[in-house]
Amino acid sequence: GDIAFISPSESLTAVLAATKEMSPLEWLHQRGLQDEYIEKYHFGYVGEGYFANSISIPVLDGLAAYRTARFRRLTGEPKYDHPKGERAHLFNISSVKHHTIYITEGEFDATILEQTGRAAVGVPGINNFRDEWRWLFVGNDIRIVFDSEEPGSEAFKAVRQALGRIVRQLEPLAKGLEVIELPVGEDISSLYVSNP
Repeated sequence: GDIAFISPSESLTAVLAATKEMSPLEWLHQRGLQDEYIEKYHFGYVGEGYFANSISIPVLDGLAAYRTARFRRLTGEPKYDHPKGERAHLFNISSVKHHTIYITEGEFDATILEQTGRAAVGVPGINNFRDEWRWLFVGNDIRIVFDSEEPGSEAFKAVRQALGRIVRQLEPLAKGLEVIELPVGEDISSLYVSNP
């Protein structure tokens, strides 16, 4: 299906009215995303086809050219998906040019940090940080902020393992590196929404 880019000036509540679900714009607002940044990052909505009822997340290269897209399903599984055969790419890669850069788990958390004036990139899932990306961060002060999981859980172990691998890759290249731990069960978006 076609991708409809979300414009806050348009009413999208009718898009899902028949299914009694919230509109894609409302869904983004509930996660703390502001209209200016929804437009800036060209978040869209797919109404039909394989990625039906999904927020589209365009991923641009360092020159701001379209590279690929990821999709966040509002209902159904998998929660996140991408076109078959596409590799994972960093979201908001143009922010790497800043001296201090935050690396988050996901596109929406990176967007929230950008809204607060912090340069951020989003890794599309904890296990998808690719070795070749480390060169993008040479000389940066790096802050890694991934979602927090219940200690002892399988998700907690997976996050710890992924963080260890990323830190080993980046530490020799970075000017400084810090891992910021969030309260259990929280992510950047949930903390922002509870205290904007």
